[in-house]
Amino acid sequence: MSASDRSRIESGDALRKGRSNAGGTRRSMRVWLRRIALVSASASVLAIIVLWMLVQRKPAWYRPVVLDEAVLREVRRDTATVADEFGDRLVAGVPFELVLTDTQLTAW
Repeated sequence: MSASDRSRIESGDALRKGRSNAGGTRRSMRVWLRRIALVSASASVLAIIVLWMLVQRKPAWYRPVVLDEAVLREVRRDTATVADEFGDRLVAGVPFELVLTDTQLTAW
């Protein structure tokens, strides 16, 4: 009996028993799709947990700047003055130049 005869007999036996190679391919494809879906879902849940934790905690190196009350009042007053001048010049309808110094921006 040759090898081709044996393969024909084996494939005939598999067909009689209700098994075919195409079904095995579909089954293995379903298994891989399930695995991919499971890994994707797990990675998504893990990413959401990590992002949530990153959003919720403050890094140890972060220290907000603490301003004196007098400095804070001066900055507020200066900001309001600059905003008022800007609005007045804008309403006037003539070209103007707004100059902000680096110390003003740093203080704001």
